[in-house]
Parts: sequence; C-alpha cells; structure tokens
Amino acid sequence: MPKMAALTLVAHGEPARAALWQHLGELQADDPLSPVTVVPPSTYAGLSLRRAAARRESGAAANGLVGVRFMPLGRVAELLGAPFLAQPDRRPLTPPVRAGAVRAALAGAAAPLGAAADHPITRRALTATFRELATASESTLERLAAASARAAAVIACFRRYRDLTAAYYDDEDQLRAAASLVGHNDAATRDLGTVVLFCPRALSPAAVDFVTALARVDRVRAILAVAGEERADRAALAMARSLEAALGGVGGHTTPAARIGAERVVSCPDADEEVRTVARDLLTALEAGTALHRIAIGYAQREPYARLLHELLPAGGIPVHGPSPHRLADTVAARTLLALLLLPYRDFRRDDVMALLAGAPVREQPRHGAARPGLARLVPGPRWERISCEANVVAGLSEWHDRLQHHAAVSRERQRQRAEEAGTLFAGDGIDGDADHAERLACFVAELARACVPPPDAAWRDLAAWADGLVDRYLAPDASWPSAEVEAFDALRARLCAMATLDDLGVAPSPRAFLDTLVDDFDAPVGPVGRFGDGVFVAPVGLLAGMDYDVVYILGLSEGTFPRAVRDDPLLPDAERDPAGLALRAHATDAEHAAGWAALAAGRHRVLTFPRADVRTRRSIRPARLVLDVASERVARPVRAGELERLAPTDWLRVVPSAAAGMIDATTPMSVQEHDVVSLLRWRRAGRPVTRHPLARAEPTLANGLRAARARRRRRVDAWDGAVGALPGLGPRAGQVLSPTSLEQWAHCPFRYFLAKVLRLEALERPEAREDLSPLDRGTLVHEALCRFFDRHRGRAPAAAWTADERAELAAIGDSLCDELEATGLTGRPALWRLQRTRLQRELQRTLDVDERVRGERQLSPAHLELGFGLSSTELPALSLELAGRAPVQFRGRVDRVDVGRDGHIEVFDYKSRRARDDDALMQEEDPVAAGTRLQLALYALALRSAYPDSDVRASYWLTRADADEALWGFWLDETVKARVDDVLATIVGAVDAGQFPAFPGREGYFGPDNCGWCDFDRLCPKDRVRRYELRADDPAYDAFAELHGLVDGQPEADEAEAEGQSEVGVDP
Repeated sequence: MPKMAALTLVAHGEPARAALWQHLGELQADDPLSPVTVVPPSTYAGLSLRRAAARRESGAAANGLVGVRFMPLGRVAELLGAPFLAQPDRRPLTPPVRAGAVRAALAGAAAPLGAAADHPITRRALTATFRELATASESTLERLAAASARAAAVIACFRRYRDLTAAYYDDEDQLRAAASLVGHNDAATRDLGTVVLFCPRALSPAAVDFVTALARVDRVRAILAVAGEERADRAALAMARSLEAALGGVGGHTTPAARIGAERVVSCPDADEEVRTVARDLLTALEAGTALHRIAIGYAQREPYARLLHELLPAGGIPVHGPSPHRLADTVAARTLLALLLLPYRDFRRDDVMALLAGAPVREQPRHGAARPGLARLVPGPRWERISCEANVVAGLSEWHDRLQHHAAVSRERQRQRAEEAGTLFAGDGIDGDADHAERLACFVAELARACVPPPDAAWRDLAAWADGLVDRYLAPDASWPSAEVEAFDALRARLCAMATLDDLGVAPSPRAFLDTLVDDFDAPVGPVGRFGDGVFVAPVGLLAGMDYDVVYILGLSEGTFPRAVRDDPLLPDAERDPAGLALRAHATDAEHAAGWAALAAGRHRVLTFPRADVRTRRSIRPARLVLDVASERVARPVRAGELERLAPTDWLRVVPSAAAGMIDATTPMSVQEHDVVSLLRWRRAGRPVTRHPLARAEPTLANGLRAARARRRRRVDAWDGAVGALPGLGPRAGQVLSPTSLEQWAHCPFRYFLAKVLRLEALERPEAREDLSPLDRGTLVHEALCRFFDRHRGRAPAAAWTADERAELAAIGDSLCDELEATGLTGRPALWRLQRTRLQRELQRTLDVDERVRGERQLSPAHLELGFGLSSTELPALSLELAGRAPVQFRGRVDRVDVGRDGHIEVFDYKSRRARDDDALMQEEDPVAAGTRLQLALYALALRSAYPDSDVRASYWLTRADADEALWGFWLDETVKARVDDVLATIVGAVDAGQFPAFPGREGYFGPDNCGWCDFDRLCPKDRVRRYELRADDPAYDAFAELHGLVDGQPEADEAEAEGQSEVGVDP
C-alpha cells in the first residue's frame, strides 16, 4: 500500500476512518509506542473513533490505541503554548467578560448603534460579528469601515472592544502563541507526537498558522472529508487550498465515487410522531440484533426534537446519552434567580411572584419574633396563590401590603360572623387560617422586596455576592433534589463567583446590566446526559460527523430549518463583506449542508424523517433539500416536494398517515402503554366490544373510563351525568340552616349545584385578568351604600322628600365606597372604572327618586335594614318550613330593607342592581318564585310573616337601575304564593335527596348555551351539551326539573304550543 500523503482528501465515513487507520499505522510502524494526537471534529467523535479502533481486528490500529490520544485543537495549542498561558498578566476571555466588554464598547457607540445599545439583540449580534472580526487583518477592518457610516460605527465599536479585552486571550491568541512556540517547547512537542487533523469542520486563520508551524517540523497530517456536493464541500476545499503550501499536494480521491444516500425516508404527521416512529423502528432494530450503543439519532433543530427525544425515549425504556437538551437557564436554580432579579423591574406582579413560588421549592424566612427563628420552611404556593387572588393583588408593593392586610381583616370578621351564626366560640367549620396566611404572605413579599434591592454603587463582585446570597436565602438543595439540579445549582454559584473578574474591565455595572449578563451567561448547556456508550446517542446533526454507527436516524429535515434560512447580517451585510474579503453570510449554510452528508456517512444504515405539519404554529411543512436529493437519487430523476409522497409506498419511502395509524402499523410498540392502546384499537376494529377486552377487566381505571364514555353516548342519564342516586349527606341534614340562593342554584342547573355544593368546587378569578367591575361587586356596592344611608334615616315620613344635602350625603357615601372598592382592586381597568363610577352615582340618585315615589304612594317608612333571620339569637329565628315526606327545612338570610305602612302592613324589599329587561324571571307575575330560580324574596316574606303573623306582607324586588315605573315588581304573600313556595321547595329538596343533578344548558345561543354563559364550570361540561340534553330530556332524571319549569320534551310549554301552531300552517318546527 503506498504511503499516505500528509494532506488527504477523502469521502466522509468509512473512507475517512480507513485513511486515519492507515496514518496511525504508518506513524507507529517503526515504534508502536510512538505518540500520536488525533484532533477529531468533536469530543464525541473522538470517543467514537477510540471505540472503533478498539473493534478493529486486523490491519492498521488493530492493536488498539497505544500511544494515541484524542483531543481538540485548542487543547493541543494549550499544551504547546503553556509558557504563554503561564504569564501572570494573561487571563482567558470568558463569555461573561466578552459580554461585559461588548456592553462597555456599546456604551459610547455612535449612531446608529447607540440608539439600540441597550437591546439584547444588538449585543448578541455584535458578539457574533466581533468573533468574525477577531480574525480579520487591519487592512480588512479599514476597508469595512470605509464602506458605510454604519460599518464605520461597528468597526469603531470593535476596536473599543479589542482595547478592553487586550489583557485577555481567546482561542485565536492561544493558537498563535502555540504556533510561535512550535520547535521551542521540545518536551511538549515530543509528548504530543504527530498531530492528525481528522475531518475538521473549519480552520480559522490562527489554526492554519498553527498547522503550518507543525508542518515545518513534520509533526502534522490532515484528513479532509468531502461529500461530492458543491455547497457541502466548499469549506473542506478551502481548507485544502490553505494547507497545500505547508503539507504538499492533496492525496487521496478528491471526489467520492458515489454520494452516500439513505436507505429509507419516512414522512410523519408532526414532530411528536417522528420521535415515536423512530422509537418503534429503533426497537425493531434492537430485536434484530443491533445494539443500542450502535444507534445514533441526530436532530436538525433543537426545538422541539431535543426535548421530545429525551422525554419519549426514556419513557419507553430506551436509555439515551449525548448533549443535554436543557440550558442552565432551564434549571430550578437559574430560573429562580432570574425570576427574583426581574421582580423589581416588573413591579412585583402577582403572577410573577406566584410563578416564582410554583416553579421552585422556595423557602420562607422566619418572621421577626417567631417562636423558632432559626427554622425556614417551604412556602405553601397553592394556598398563597388562592389568597393573593382573593385579595385582588395585581402588582405593586403597596397593593401586596394593603390588600393582604385588608383580606386578613375580612377573613377574621367572616370567621367571627360564622361563629356568631353558629352560636359558638369558633366558626362551625373550624379555623381555616386564611388570615394568618395572608399576613405571612404580606411579610414574605415585603422581605422579598428588601432582599431584591441591590447594593448601592456596587461593583461586579458585590452584585455577584448579592445574587449568590439570594440563591442561598431562598433555595436549599437537599436529598429530594435530582442530582442534575444539584449539579446545576453548584454550576450557577461557580458562574456567579466568576462574575467578579468583570471588575478588571474597569467599567462600573448597573443592576440591569448585571441581570442581562446573567441571562446571556445562563444560556449555556448544563452538560452531557448519561455516559457515552450507554444507550442511544442523541445529538444535533452536526455532532455526528466523524462518528461510527450501525444505524443513524436524522429527524426534523424540513424546509427552512435544515439548512436554516439565510439572513444577511444587519451590521455588516454581504455587500460590504465581499469587497473586504470577510466570510459571506450567504455561505453560512454550507456547514449545515456538510453536516447533513457527514451525518449520513456516520451510519451503515440511514433513515431520514420529516414532519408534514407544525402543530404548534398550525402550518404545513415541506421536506428539506437533503430529503429531496436522496429521493432524486433513488428514482434517478429530480423529485419536487409536492410529488414526494405520491411515490409511496415503496421499499424506501414510508408515509405515516396519522398517530393512530403509526401505532397500529408498527411491528414493535414503543412502550407498554402504546401496546395496550394498539391492542384496544385492533380489538375495536375487529368489531368486538371494548368493554370485554382483557385490559378493561383487569384495569379498574380503564373500565371506569370506558363506562363513562359509553354512558355519555346513551340516551339515559346516569351517575356520569349527575344522576348519582340517593346518597348519605346529599340533602339538608336535621338542624341544618340553608340559604335560599343554594337551592336557587339547583333550579338554574342541577349539575351546577352538584359541582358547587356537593363537590365544593369553586372558580379562582385571577385579578390581573379582570377588565371591568363585576355585576356581583356592583350590586354589593349599591346595596351597602343604600343600607348605610337609610340606616341614618329610619322612620322617614312617607311624604318627606329628599333634600339636596341628603342627596349629597348619599353621593358622599357612594364616593367613599367607590374609593374602598378601588383600593381592593375589584374595579378593573381605570378607564372603564371611571365610567362605572359615574353610572353608580346616577343609580344611587335614581333610587332616591324611586324611594320618594314608593313611600308616598304606599305610605311607608323604613323600619329595618339588613334584618337577619336564622343568623343569631339577637335577630329573628330561622324560617322553618314543613315539606311533605321529610323533616322540616330551615332557612337563614338577611333582608335588605323592611318598611312598615301606616296601616301596619309590612313591605319587604330586595335590591337588585339591574334593569327590568336584564332578567325576565323577576317579571313573571304568574310565578312569584320563577320556577325556583327566585326563592329568596318569597322566603324573606315568609320569614317576616312568621315573625309578625298578624301583619300582611308584600315583597318586592327593587331594580335600582330601572326607572320608577319599572323599578318594583312583587307580590302580596298569600296562601297561593305559600303553596307555590312549598311545592317548589318540595320538588328541589326531594330531587337533592334523590341525588338527581342532570345538566340543563338551555338553548343554543350565539355565544353558546344560554344557561352557561356566566357559569364558573362552563369548561367542565362537554361542547355538545345541548345535543346531549335534547336526546335525554325525557329521562326520569329530568322529571323534577321539568315539573319545576313546566318543560315538555325539554322545552317550555309555550315553545311547544308555538311549535305546534307553526306545524299546522306548514312551518317545520
């Protein structure tokens, strides 16, 4: 075999590895212990080559790798340039120092850079550009500066950056120093032996100088790999030209005999199915005898493939190793620190603080004066989330303090009232601790705000120590933390410690600059996953170059992502780069082209996959150029993206139609769960009932789910739809006192009652999402204002008109309550609140107008306000009603206003902040309780009749937003009304006792079902709830509800009559 040339140009894959083995054999022919240093394209490639050499049984390198080392070129330069690095004034240019220097260089930049100096994108773009300019000559910089005013500003900024970093060395400086010491550091040169460059991806000018210096002492060989494709080979051919003078002519084959293609191409619905398809195929290969460590998966884009592969493969029991898909910024420690530092800039927004508490095990420092001051405890994040929402905190330290203190006071008062109503020292349902938690949360936020204040006039060292103190204060890794998170915690603290070196730049930092520097610094990998060789290798496509596997999968080969779309440099566009001799951005994708072909050559069997759609952006996707090139070679003609799938099915092209089809068609499922799903799908396709599948009999959870799905398809209402049957504790207990509104809820929708009263679910409204004053809060304000005002004017004569001063008094009360409500954060957007405030004052004055008219016409005087019954021993007793077939039912409540007429009759008023047209149920003269949806007023009237049996009672709703003619609607309490109330209560309580809670959505309206628009549980019900109700309206579970509302076939009787009349004249109902 002829001797290898010092510069060899060969094909990727096995030919390149064969050239390496031959070089090693020649270099160690005379002395098998002669040292040789191989420079692989990556650390992973070095590990793979070491294993490949160990597997060789004959030929060069068959005896293993005695004397052969694998290391990156920078490490070789570091060993040779040790005297340079040992100088006391030499320091490495670390990423934080580079970022600080870029920021400092931008500080005094001229236009147009100065205007965007504080934007992070500007800094990142300049950092990338400065890396390129670091290798440019002074003449190149001069030509660039003369190109335009913008380019001149960039070059001026770069020179400022270069001056700031003059005392530091980077990789280029290290390579130049090593080149100058070649031949002088004999011990290091002998120890390294001959350096073999294996398939380098690129060589900087300093790297070329270093290789040239090694060539002068005959200590270097170079193996360059090509694919036979112009764009992919552009960098390799350029390197060959730059090294020819030093290493002599190019040896080997300059063009591969045949380009490496792929054995199979797979088209998948989306990225998730790509990963699942590869996992199944991988398991099939494993069954066929391929070892896991001989399989590699490369992804063309980090998101979402890195995360999906590292989640789905281990979930299927497939171990993986390779670069971590996570950045340091993704870890608990980094997320927490960045969130802490951002809080002051976002005014301590409630959602930011709660996200901080939910995203990490944050510690609460003991309060001053605590019984055990030395102990810190984890914050109760979910409970504090609820309390902060109930307190209506949005942002600002004043809101955190004032609203939480107010919430604590209200909670204690509510607890006192419950205890008073129960007639006990403590509330009947126990002490809930909300007041204490509100105060704890207020103290925590106040302490958090103090801790997040940076030290004044601080240097980088001081700010780093402050940030380290925050981490130490709020986080404490323990045995429950995953080992990866503990390592990341230690890495973060080490990076903070390294921040102190930025003081050497001589530029004072600001807290915001410190935060931005941390954000950039934390955007770094956290380290490898697993140990090399343990399982499947998962990495970006570019890292597969130079590696050796039996099977290689390449995922995510879609147009625009591999290679990425080329964008010109906004700082130094190609039109200015080309005349100056700087690398063009138009050639930036050459490396990706080369990486694709190199990755294909890494495996003996190769599979390409691409998605047809991106479900995250909801757009269709075309295959990448690499896929079309492989397909074109397969069919010996050009293939376009639109016709690729029409070529299937073939032995080399597979189209996965859907996720379900991918599971069913797979020969090997990727997990036990998938095996079970496929078994169920095939069972069903065979026409057999799924409920008889062995899994349905063996798994109670699955059986329950199947029964629920089956039940919801039937025309019968059962337990899955709210008909739970008579169960202990559903109905009112003996001695239990009810509120009228709880039973009204059943009359509106029995299923809503079931969720709220039986299951005790409640909605949590996030205050930052509140746009306007809610109807409930509006009504509460109007009610409280009228109560306070009329309480001062009890016994007002029927004919007495309200004076201007008295009207001003009510306006002042309204203003005071508006201010209080605004302080609680319930008023929504400021502009809408100003409008609502004006309307509220108008509403209060309108109520006085109506009051004058009502008192005069009915000869009334206000006697009681907020008259309670069934609440305490000092007020009226509970209302007790006898219902047929069960024990008496008791009610409690507070009557808004009670007037007494001159003839001794009693008037009961219930304020409603609405117009007459807002609620037709109030205006139903034929039904005073509106089918149970308006029980409150009638029960108030009965409570007054029970207390004053000799007085006639009239009850009225008072619509405070209506004009005088429409403001009052009511009824005289007589035996007919009493009988209707008894009948409705018997129906509702009987249905509750029987466990009948079917859903009633109402008609399908423009904005959805009529009865669901304001329901807190709207999202819990199925979308086709109206159709389901119409199919089941005649079920016995609806009998009580239908009787209550007078429904026929699920619709009101009036609607049925109207429909029948239309049918008679030929109109289809």
